[in-house]
Amino acid sequence: MLVRERGQLDLQVLAPLVVRASADADPWVRARALELISLDDVQAADPVLLRTCLLATRDHAAMVRLSASAKLDAWPQLATRLELAIAEATANPEQAPLCIAAWSRAIVELDPARALARLQRGLLDSREPRVRAHLRELAVVFGADPPRETLTAHACDSGSSATPSPWQPPPPAEVSKRALGRTGIKVAPLVISGAFSPTPSSLALAAERGVDTLFWEPRHANATRFLRQPSRQDLQVIAGSFHADPRGLGHDLEVARRRLQRDHIDLFLLFWVRSPARLDPASLETLREFQARGWIRSYGFSTHDRAIACAAIETGDWPVIMTRHSAAHHGAEHELLPAAAAAGVGVLGFSALCYGRMLRPSAVFERGAPAPDCYRYSLSQPAVAACISAPSRHRELVENLDVLDVSTVDGSRQEVLRAHGKEIYADNKRFDRLLRRGGTAPLREAILELFERASEPGEADTESVSQYP
Repeated sequence: MLVRERGQLDLQVLAPLVVRASADADPWVRARALELISLDDVQAADPVLLRTCLLATRDHAAMVRLSASAKLDAWPQLATRLELAIAEATANPEQAPLCIAAWSRAIVELDPARALARLQRGLLDSREPRVRAHLRELAVVFGADPPRETLTAHACDSGSSATPSPWQPPPPAEVSKRALGRTGIKVAPLVISGAFSPTPSSLALAAERGVDTLFWEPRHANATRFLRQPSRQDLQVIAGSFHADPRGLGHDLEVARRRLQRDHIDLFLLFWVRSPARLDPASLETLREFQARGWIRSYGFSTHDRAIACAAIETGDWPVIMTRHSAAHHGAEHELLPAAAAAGVGVLGFSALCYGRMLRPSAVFERGAPAPDCYRYSLSQPAVAACISAPSRHRELVENLDVLDVSTVDGSRQEVLRAHGKEIYADNKRFDRLLRRGGTAPLREAILELFERASEPGEADTESVSQYP
């Protein structure tokens, strides 16, 4: 409704509305928020709208990134405006995320030689460590030599003439691993995503605690550096593609293998499948060829659509499915998960926190459900081998790693979590009726509700609400 009636909103109302909606926990709302921007001359010149759109290109949800990229594709005088954004953000260390987003977009508009020269100038101008690290990663993509990793430790005794031994990470903790269907792959119950740029030290802690698999996309710069280390070659990698044609799939697989400096990817997925046509024979044959060549160990797809997943299970062609599941969205428990268990199809769960909503308070949990229990709820279901977790802070990672010690909850605890999830789901449906479908709610009421939902959480809730998935 807001998108349909955006012509009623002047810039003074539109800009803060877009900013607030872009911070909503629901990725659908964040993606739709960008559609409020109509890109007339006044809006295109507004730096707030451009900043919001640029930051959305680094969102963890694919639908938000795609919406932001599509909007930027149509932005008038984008190259000039990006240079201004880079200059402004470079002068302010607090705007490092904006600077990184602006660089990522600006550099793709240039040919490799010009891009590399521009990045080298940027490294001279920038002093912010995160920005400099990002520029170095971009430079590698455009042909620069990668920075040399320090792989040896100094001798403890400075007077010793012995050659220092290569550094090796401490052995991982013993964690009970689960079979990923009939793929032959075994995984720890928690898979860590690099979506929110966990530091190498955070990833090292996860590996020490027993995490053996990372979920990777090309934009995950910190995870890329971490996985490239020779001492981390034993970690498994889940990667994938948003393409469906053989050429696009081949390109994305080659990017993953080259960036991570690996001869194979453990699990390669077709991301965000919303139509059965995406699972056509050509895509399936391409993935099987990758497997036969030793480029991937197994394959599958991710989807929100349970009907597509159930139909794929019946064919027997797809060994792994990654699907949404939580105590608030537990419909998969009725058909999908039992069918997967019976067919030997491995299931990876995502959105166990329901994009942070499970961490909101309810009549069941005054301060929201504990994040580890949300993952344990999914891990207690048949066929679910592991859950994807993308913590945005080190403390969130530490909390989530408790799942490795105890990965399931009993039936009574599941009932408690379902009661909490039911309340969270009902609240979301109320908002859905008000904002997503419009109905009879007046525009003013929808705007007020959106502002209320997007208001800053209390200090005690800030860390939890930001967690994904």
